[in-house]
Amino acid sequence: MSFDFNKKGHIYGFEASADGKENFGVLREAPFKFFCQLQNEISARHQQGDETQKRLMVGAQGCLERLEAFLVQSNRMSKHHESVCSQVSPPPGSMVAFRDTIAIFDFEALLFHARALLDRITFFITKQIYNQSCDKPTKMRNVLSNFIKKDVRARRAIQVIDEAMPSLCGLLVDNEDGAKSLRSHLIHKSTSGENSTCAFTIHSAPGNKAIRFDFEIRGTPIIGSAWKLSKYIPFMALNLLGIYLSLDAGVPRDECVPVWKNELKCFTEFIDGSACGPKFTMMKMYPSGVEINTRHLKESVLS
Repeated sequence: MSFDFNKKGHIYGFEASADGKENFGVLREAPFKFFCQLQNEISARHQQGDETQKRLMVGAQGCLERLEAFLVQSNRMSKHHESVCSQVSPPPGSMVAFRDTIAIFDFEALLFHARALLDRITFFITKQIYNQSCDKPTKMRNVLSNFIKKDVRARRAIQVIDEAMPSLCGLLVDNEDGAKSLRSHLIHKSTSGENSTCAFTIHSAPGNKAIRFDFEIRGTPIIGSAWKLSKYIPFMALNLLGIYLSLDAGVPRDECVPVWKNELKCFTEFIDGSACGPKFTMMKMYPSGVEINTRHLKESVLS
């Protein structure tokens, strides 16, 4: 019996197995089809191109792989949202607070994969396309601005970056004032649990309803942030790759809105500075127990 299948003159069959759509569950039909279109384009160019083109297409495929890894985590976060929303409402006049460790870990993974994607696509465009050194996604725009007169793609890429990057500042990249991003803080200094400011909290509300609050890290809601990233990361990645693969059509930002709707409220965003709104209690959890805080929230929290 021979295990050598690399013989000159022999013909071998090739069986391809495509991934299912389950890893892309947060994507609507238009961005999913564009993802598939990019894959097909990369495959065709790699098959037909010279060695330089092949290396470039391997880099483009690497960007798509980073995007798919992000989408896997995004899909997991949508399941955590479903889990919180499926919790039975507490009896009238009561509340429930809890900490879902797996949801927290998945959110951290979401941030790390999202930033890894930004770094990979930054390297793909600045180094592999333009042969320029750039180690930060926030500096990619500066590199592209040097090429807008020579390459129409650079101008289009800047438009995409300008549309997406403001929503990523503070989460994935540092703010313009130098304040470190949440991702940077978590990866270099501490954990989400150490920085939690509000646990998942469910309050009973009139009409047999419930008001559900997000888990917050340094005032940042993890489900709400996952929803936002699930819109802007695919929008930015798909369109930048489409531009540099010379595909005419892109994906509008509105088409990149995730298929699920975030039903959780951010406690911090509803704090009423005038102290006139209804009082709500939230919990911050410590190794030895909990800290209970009560704040006035804006009336709109009840809607």
